[in-house]
Amino acid sequence: MTVFEYGSGNSTLFWSKYSAGVTSIENNTKWFNLTSKKLKSNKNSQLILEKNKIKYINSINRNKTRYNIIVIDGEYRFECSQEAIKRLKLGGFIILDNSEWFTKIRDHLRKQNLIEIDFSGFGPINPYTTTTSNFCFKRV
Repeated sequence: MTVFEYGSGNSTLFWSKYSAGVTSIENNTKWFNLTSKKLKSNKNSQLILEKNKIKYINSINRNKTRYNIIVIDGEYRFECSQEAIKRLKLGGFIILDNSEWFTKIRDHLRKQNLIEIDFSGFGPINPYTTTTSNFCFKRV
């Protein structure tokens, strides 16, 4: 499966091991450098630094690829969700991290004929509970 991520980090490391390829866009130089060091020369991943808001949001449109998995875990989440839906493969899903903070995005994605599946609990590195929502197309 092909993966696109808005925001990079530990999930980028995971997807680089378990997917056909991951493209991650990052706008924070410090976080970009940290993730780059962890990825080293992994040929299964592409990490891009983009500080310009419009280019960051539209980075998923750099080519005509439709992705199996799109992760929204970075900046400008609502705008990114609008672009993500256009690049989602039929049968794919969008992962919205920390979704309990972003009810407007959840509402928007549900209105796009997507089903929301929530996972709540403690994360691997945080001492508090959070929710990650997966959105997939309804069967027609």
